Amino acid sequence: MEITRFNYRQTSHNIYIRIYRIAEVFFILSLYIVSLHLNLHDTFASSSVVDDIDITVPVSCNLASTIDATHVATIKVNTYQADIGTTNFKVFCNDNSGFSIYAIGYSNNQYGNTKLIATVDGALAPTYDIITGIGTNNAETSGISNWSMKLTATSGTYAPTIGSAPNVPGGENASFTNYHTVPIDFTQVVTLNASTDTTIGSNFTSTYAAYISQTQPAGIYTGKVKYTLVHPNDAAKPTTTLEEAYANAGKTKVTLDTNSYYTMQDMNPDICRA
Repeated sequence: MEITRFNYRQTSHNIYIRIYRIAEVFFILSLYIVSLHLNLHDTFASSSVVDDIDITVPVSCNLASTIDATHVATIKVNTYQADIGTTNFKVFCNDNSGFSIYAIGYSNNQYGNTKLIATVDGALAPTYDIITGIGTNNAETSGISNWSMKLTATSGTYAPTIGSAPNVPGGENASFTNYHTVPIDFTQVVTLNASTDTTIGSNFTSTYAAYISQTQPAGIYTGKVKYTLVHPNDAAKPTTTLEEAYANAGKTKVTLDTNSYYTMQDMNPDICRA
């Protein structure tokens, strides 16, 4: 009887050879695929196109206001009253350098007019107009009526900074966070050195105060303050007159006879915006 013996070593050797040949085939195939990919890349490289896109986001800044409480009061003589009404201002500005708010007296729609215009017995009475000031009693004001303004930054992510300016007549540098004389020139009163969210915005409020002297006639007294938004990529500062706009633009007057004038030839967009 013939017995067949199993040769373990020979069988293992054959298996290793087969595995090696299979691996060799896969290796050659992978080289072929890589070569094919490189050839395809080289073939199409001469036909490739780069498509560029550029998006410009323009500067957009806006100042809006709502009256939370009207600036209306009835004040008896020899009386000081503060916190007359509240206006809520909201600034939206995507200028990364931020914005500034300038204020100026604007009574009678006149730049630099800081008086409360008097109407006595149904007629204008300039003699009794109330000047701007911060006195709260007869002694502080020498018996003269006066009115003032105050600004408050609303807390939040984009809370602005309230500015300072000299008070009149003292001349000391005082913050508009306290009652302050109304500016006779455009004065920076609020700033924020960053852009705001388009929905949250940056908020501040205004209110006013007045002292009515013992001799102030009965009547109606009205005034205005104008607030102007400026951002770094816009005009640098509001100006009150065309002459100031020309001067700030570095223009020179020409002399005709004995008078000096700016010319229309020197007019430019910056002067127009001012």
